[in-house]
Amino acid sequence: MNNFENGKCKIAVSEAMGRYLVAAKSLKQGDLLLCEQPVIIGPYWGSGLCCLTCYKRSCKICHKCDVAPLCLDCSAHDDFECNFLAMSNLPKNFLIDNFDVITPLRFIMLSKNPSKVDCYNQVMKMESHCAERRGKSIWSLHADCVIKPLTDVKMIREGDADLIQRYCGILDVNTFEVRTDSFEDIPIRGLYPKAALLSHDCVSNTFIALDASRSIRVYSGGDIAEGDPIWNNYTHALSGTEVRRQHLMEGKYFHCKCKRCLDPTELGTHLSSIKCNGCERGLTMFDEMQNVWRCNFCEKTQDVDALMTLARSEILDEEVSSVPMLEQLIVKYSKLLNPNHYLVVDMKQKLTAIFRNICDYEVAPQPKILQRKISLCEEIIPILRVIQPGISRLKGIALYEYFTSMYELTILNVNDKSISIKEGVEQLLTAEKYAKESLKMLLYEPQSTPEGHLAKKAMLKLKSIRENITLFQKL
Repeated sequence: MNNFENGKCKIAVSEAMGRYLVAAKSLKQGDLLLCEQPVIIGPYWGSGLCCLTCYKRSCKICHKCDVAPLCLDCSAHDDFECNFLAMSNLPKNFLIDNFDVITPLRFIMLSKNPSKVDCYNQVMKMESHCAERRGKSIWSLHADCVIKPLTDVKMIREGDADLIQRYCGILDVNTFEVRTDSFEDIPIRGLYPKAALLSHDCVSNTFIALDASRSIRVYSGGDIAEGDPIWNNYTHALSGTEVRRQHLMEGKYFHCKCKRCLDPTELGTHLSSIKCNGCERGLTMFDEMQNVWRCNFCEKTQDVDALMTLARSEILDEEVSSVPMLEQLIVKYSKLLNPNHYLVVDMKQKLTAIFRNICDYEVAPQPKILQRKISLCEEIIPILRVIQPGISRLKGIALYEYFTSMYELTILNVNDKSISIKEGVEQLLTAEKYAKESLKMLLYEPQSTPEGHLAKKAMLKLKSIRENITLFQKL
């Protein structure tokens, strides 16, 4: 495994980071670093009953093993799995009643498959963080939902409990989310041994795409110098530092100390900063050394817990879903927090999505909606340029929303003579520039994904923009 097939990355080892990937030579933006199929794939916890082949909703049982759930479109599942389950003499409803055992059970099957010995040895080198998990709720959850059911049907022995906990830990810590072919809301995860060697940084230098065949492709997000670590971001890029760190501690069991996490300004984005309630001129940021929130202007310290509790309760309320409610809260918390605070940015994203749906279903969207959508994109895109500086799915989508709204508004304004044809051409040239930038990112997406479909729409929009530029220049 130390020799990657394309020679662009290699495994390094350090006491601080363990095994991780570095660039084996200088890499250019968009270089394909690795392509890998999962060694184990299966549903997340609580995903609901689904087909063990395609992961659509299940409605029948495999006629051969008489236990595996399948959908109407699939007549069989993996041969080794089917034979293994058939020989296990399981009750017919065992997997239906204990569906959470599926993915750990596939780990057990991997250990029993003679043709997969090397693969099994490879994944057993992965970190499970059992020491940190023992005694926690996740340990009890696996004991109740995986180990007990498997022990009851004699698929494992009582003495195997720690080994199964290790399997579960490896899966929880190292798997990637996998999209199903039908895009149904069934969370699936896959274990990719090479991709799992990507270390974490809250500003990633890679771009990851998963296609309909469930293979993972890792691209260099930007230029990477020989010997530099190859990073992936395992948490939500637009979350604040406290939220990202908590998520990483709960899922990956480490306290992130990347450049972004150590910078109180979050690289100048101020995604976590809060307006000072004293001078009202500065921003209050977390001083990790002193464990206080301190204003960068008057240096006053501030207790932000009550404000953040109130903000989360109002902003994350599921009932906050209408344009007026979101606009009202954006105004309120842009003043109390700051316009770039991650909670405010989250509302701006929700508002953009609402406007997108309105524009998609209206033959002629209102100019004020298009203009508001443009202004929202202009507030979000600069943040994404900092925290996702290279190829970025989020940035590609935001740029798509930006240039399409700019294009549609320009056509409306030219048609009603709100702007001159010359101004229209200038604005369309600007829209063309952002369309090309959006496509530069979206074209890395597999065609079967929502972003792949968006790339096709972007190409059609770009064609229309160029046709209108040519038309206007002739007038």
